[in-house]
Formats: sequence, structure tokens, C-alpha cells
Amino acid sequence: MTYAWTWPFAGLIAFSLTLAGVPLAARLAHRWKAIDWPGPLKIHHRPIPRLGGLAIFGAAVLTLGFFLETKVLREAWAILGAGTIVAVVGFFDDMGRLHSQVKLFFAMPLAGWSSSGRAFMPR
Repeated sequence: MTYAWTWPFAGLIAFSLTLAGVPLAARLAHRWKAIDWPGPLKIHHRPIPRLGGLAIFGAAVLTLGFFLETKVLREAWAILGAGTIVAVVGFFDDMGRLHSQVKLFFAMPLAGWSSSGRAFMPR
């Protein structure tokens, strides 16, 4: 496979893995009671499982594992570093254990810093 096709092929694999993982994440959300219930300030009319981000993160990690080669190593480490921070913050938020100001002023700037690649680059 040539390098020109690496990222589109990786995107297709990540998309497919995400589609397969969303039903599993929905079952986990029901089991762990991570459900967004309808209310007066909500636009949905039925309960919605919240842990879809786990399916996206898992698909990204698995996909990067397939394509971890020297040409994409720096980008892969940056994606994994920032993605892990965002996934952990999102998980605690979905479980209702994180205040929105913590996300805004701590977690998201930290993820932005880590996406530069400096935070998680192997030495």
C-alpha cells in the first residue's frame, strides 16, 4: 500500500470499527446508567445512551495500531495523547462526575497541548 492511500484507508477502517463499536457502547451505557434522559431543556424525546465516545476512541486506537509506522509516528502519538485526555474527560462527563468548568479550563487546553506531539513523544 502506498503512503498516499494510508490516511483514507485508515479513515475507512476507523469508521467501520466505530459503527461496530457503537452498539457495544450503548449496551455499556445502559448497564452503567450513563443515559441522557429527556427533559424540558432537551430536544430528544427518548433516553439516549451517552458513551458513544468510547466507541470512537476505541476505533481510533485500534486503527492507529494498524498504521503505526515511522512516517506517521509523530502524528499517531499526538492523536493518541490528545485523544486519551479527551476520552477520559468525556467518559467522566458522560458518567455525570465532571463539572463543565473543569473541561473548559483544564482538560481541553491540556489536550490541545498534548496534540502538539511534545507531551507524548517517545524519547
